[in-house]
Amino acid sequence: MAVTDAEGKARPGRGRPQLHEDAVILSAALAAFASAGYEAMSIRSLGRDLGLSHGTLNQRFGSKEQLFYAAVDHGFGGLSEAMARHLTRWPEPRTDLDALRNGLRAFLLASFERPELVRLMNTLGITGSQRLDYVFDRYIEPTVEPLRRAALISRPSEVSPISGRELFFLTAHGAAAPFTLKGLSDRFNAADGPLDPEVYADHMASILLRTLGL
Repeated sequence: MAVTDAEGKARPGRGRPQLHEDAVILSAALAAFASAGYEAMSIRSLGRDLGLSHGTLNQRFGSKEQLFYAAVDHGFGGLSEAMARHLTRWPEPRTDLDALRNGLRAFLLASFERPELVRLMNTLGITGSQRLDYVFDRYIEPTVEPLRRAALISRPSEVSPISGRELFFLTAHGAAAPFTLKGLSDRFNAADGPLDPEVYADHMASILLRTLGL
């Protein structure tokens, strides 16, 4: 006889592995790596939380390191797709400054939807590693460099050029902080009201451009 839940829907019986699509597993793995860090993240605990039998994750994704890279590709690939989706919502930029503004807005809105990515960088970025090199070379630098070039082209001649480091940390670990530190951000709700990501992204993009002297 099939086991059912309170609503009468069939669910896996005791001891039977709950089946998940790869995307569900990779999202859960990314969140686990972001929360615990690579070394402390437990494959066994992740499998248990997902309701999977022992060894299922290794069978489907290989080693812990292979799971990490698959989760990173899944997460940052989704970030790129989200940025591209947001960029289509706005008129075609007429200037490099417009393109930079839209790029900053798109990055912030995509980061709001995927706060685990900045959390991952908070742990992964403490020390150098091949895993950090992989994320930086494959995802961070290709995202930051077009924005840095747009800032370089748009800046007045008397303003010092912005570096990729300055642009990245101002945006990802400055402006995007309320998304990763939601509990702290929510403490401002009484005075500021709940955070509206659209309004916040627009406002922060303007602040960032002024900070950059643009």
